Amino acid sequence: HSTISECVNICGDGLIVYNETCDDQNTNQLDGCDSNCRIEAGYVCDQIPSNCTCDFNYELIDHICVNTECKKRIGNMCYS
Repeated sequence: HSTISECVNICGDGLIVYNETCDDQNTNQLDGCDSNCRIEAGYVCDQIPSNCTCDFNYELIDHICVNTECKKRIGNMCYS
């Protein structure tokens, strides 16, 4: 007798399945991979588990990837 196991989407387990675009083994916001395991704006993520770093034209300022071409910033919004 055998059983079939189903792959379950659990954000934070370090595996990328179904609609996850990253999984960095936690559900913290603002680290590149959000609490729904989606890549956050300004980041690129690779590997399993995910390693997220600032994308091109972004730099890490106060632990957040910030667009270096931003002229005016209000909160997290950037205006040219």
